[in-house]
Amino acid sequence: MKIGVIDTDAQLNHDFFKDKKIEVRRIRPGIKIISEENYPFTHAEYVCAAILAENPLAEIILYNIIGNENQKNGILMADSINALVDEGVGIINISLGIEELYSDYFYKICEEAKSKGVLLVAAHSNENYVAYPASFDNVIGVDNNFGKEVNKFFRYDTKNNNISFAFDSMVSYYQLNQKYLMGGNSFLAARITGMLSVYYEEIRNSTVLEYIKKVEKNRVNSIPDFVDYKNNYVICMSNRPKDLLQRRFAKECFLCSDIVVFNEVESFLHTKSKISLENGTFLIDIDNYGYYTNNKKELDRIIINTGILFRKIYTRYPIYSIEERMSLQKEYGLLIEQPYL
Repeated sequence: MKIGVIDTDAQLNHDFFKDKKIEVRRIRPGIKIISEENYPFTHAEYVCAAILAENPLAEIILYNIIGNENQKNGILMADSINALVDEGVGIINISLGIEELYSDYFYKICEEAKSKGVLLVAAHSNENYVAYPASFDNVIGVDNNFGKEVNKFFRYDTKNNNISFAFDSMVSYYQLNQKYLMGGNSFLAARITGMLSVYYEEIRNSTVLEYIKKVEKNRVNSIPDFVDYKNNYVICMSNRPKDLLQRRFAKECFLCSDIVVFNEVESFLHTKSKISLENGTFLIDIDNYGYYTNNKKELDRIIINTGILFRKIYTRYPIYSIEERMSLQKEYGLLIEQPYL
């Protein structure tokens, strides 16, 4: 599955990218990280990481059209869309927008891409300005403009072909070992691109809208209610059970005092009553992506075999993609709840 990304430049030095397929077409080269201290990657690297978190097998062709000067060019963006279509991508992810008057020329470029079976996903302006191509009806626009009272991560407006996330929605970059969450329509749009790319061949053209509605209605799209976890027994599977901050988090957020490493979970649960588990919560708190990937096979086995014993399963960090969570739900009846995408 080839995905085109129109964004800034990228170095891709982090271990997460080493086994990933990313080609960079440097139109306007220039590495500019977001923040040396807390956000040490370029905008494009964050976008690519978000896409690959949902679909690690995707092949990305990155068109770098924003350099150090941060200038946007509508003609260059349109040319990049045409070039990516010619390179055979199935989806194009666009983080930037042109905050100008409607352009019939630009609209027709997007319409031609769509006619060739290419999906376009674009982030709306974070300042709520009207920007293109996100505001075109032939492009899936992504913003974060609806209230959390709906209790969903996102909802889809079929009339405007727009996906709106709950206000102030954040994206985790657990896969980059970054502890700080990130807000912004670009990163939310990238997760949507990754999600859609998994089933691209099945959902292209006429069925893509049906698929988005299907995910919207699925319980994986529900924002967890923390209050519900505190009413019954909770056990925490952790990679750092003796860490003071870990124990404090488990106690304050879940009233949980039983914290064990993954290879001790099953034997530990033999000491607990079946009723307490059936009404309880299985909390997964693994804060190191490398630890999870190194032990993935065994951790997944334990999560499945142990999870079916509990009423709820909650993972503090997004170790599973949306597609993986939906697959676990379908195959095992497990609903993995998590606070972020």
